[in-house]
Amino acid sequence: MKGTDTIVQSYDIKLTPATRYGYGAASIADTIILDFVSAFFLFFLTDIVGINPAMAGSVAFISIFWDAITGPVIGGIADRTEAKGGKYRRVIMISILPVFICTILMFLKVHFGSAGIFIYYLAVSMMYYTSYSLFNIPYMALGSSLTSNETEKTKLSGVRQSFGFAGALFSGAIPAVLIDGFQAAGLQPDWSYTVTAFILGLCSASTIFITWVSTRGKELDFHENTEEKNSPGTLKDIFKCKSYIILLIFSLVFYIGYSMLCGGIMYVIKGLLGLSEGASSGIFITLAASGIMICAFLTKMAEKFDKKAVCIATIVVSAVGMLFTRVWGINSLLGFGIYIVMINVSFSGFLMFIFNFLYDVVDIIDFKTNKRTSGTVCAYYSLVIKLGKAGAMQLIGILLVRGGYDAALTVQTGSSARAILNVMTLWPAAAFLVSLILLGIYPVSRRRIAALQKAKMLKQAGEAYESDVFKKLL
Repeated sequence: MKGTDTIVQSYDIKLTPATRYGYGAASIADTIILDFVSAFFLFFLTDIVGINPAMAGSVAFISIFWDAITGPVIGGIADRTEAKGGKYRRVIMISILPVFICTILMFLKVHFGSAGIFIYYLAVSMMYYTSYSLFNIPYMALGSSLTSNETEKTKLSGVRQSFGFAGALFSGAIPAVLIDGFQAAGLQPDWSYTVTAFILGLCSASTIFITWVSTRGKELDFHENTEEKNSPGTLKDIFKCKSYIILLIFSLVFYIGYSMLCGGIMYVIKGLLGLSEGASSGIFITLAASGIMICAFLTKMAEKFDKKAVCIATIVVSAVGMLFTRVWGINSLLGFGIYIVMINVSFSGFLMFIFNFLYDVVDIIDFKTNKRTSGTVCAYYSLVIKLGKAGAMQLIGILLVRGGYDAALTVQTGSSARAILNVMTLWPAAAFLVSLILLGIYPVSRRRIAALQKAKMLKQAGEAYESDVFKKLL
């Protein structure tokens, strides 16, 4: 039986900058895959391909719903995988080529007739999101397998999300410039999107590969009971964890609001402000630059205060900003840029801390079952945010149709303009306010999780421990 000091030294790893930044690099791909599609795919379908907004919303909804179903399967496979170089890294490597190919196919305009077009984009979208899960779920789980040190996890999250916001340039600003530039050079609008997708797919594949190389030999062995892991009993224990259920519902509600905001950006740029896709580059640069600075600030705050309290504060700031903007409106590109900074506070808080919340849940379940289920825990989180994203895309389509949105108009007016404004302010604000309540009742705190981790070390060493402090987590 190992002593407590030996166990602590085995897991309490201080990560090198090379490991932190190498791991964070793939967050660029994560952002490209999700946010490029969130910002441009619905618009590509309605304004380039010519699909009805409600039908385009259905394509997004069904494909993401499909991925939500397959995600837990991939999570289970990742947890069961046994590989010398690390089980999560093995699955990440498999995802690289599909991510590249499917990114291109998503933005390839086809001419198959109404039914054929719907079937094509639905099928390609389903493949796209499945390839995303092959990368994203083990990538999320890998973060919990590099160290057990809470401070190191916070630093890792800060680096990862900073790369994520750098990826916003690739998912928003750079695509907008490329699309405009290719059209100015003589390419048709549809081919401008296709070539841009090729470039972004290559960037995604490259950064995933960098992470795969940088984390070689860094996955920790938590000495699982490999014969029993991911048995039905393990899943039962996962969903008996109250903290996890609350966290899943919180994530679902928040992500509905988050996805509506991402999906509404291009409609504000063109529909409210009457500008070209290229004008959105300034917005995405603002998103990236402000996000990197906000993440640096939040990392410092999380070292001083409980990360849950910091996350709550970020959501409050953004929700208040949304409600004020609904009253005053979005009347200029500068005003929209200021608004983006306000909502980016909550984006940063959620995307930075949610993985730490998930890793806390992994520790809780590990304490109760003596099994490491990072892939499964992350997979069901991935499921609910995809349901949130799918619901948001469908809701955007419905709201635009009900508002009388007409893609042929240069600027939307009247009810269609109000529909766009509501998509970008009122509806997300409502989702964020509900998410605040859910996060408020989430029982995990810095004090409780620290006590649980200490007790886990004592338990593994065969020593006595007290559970009064973290009893509520169990």
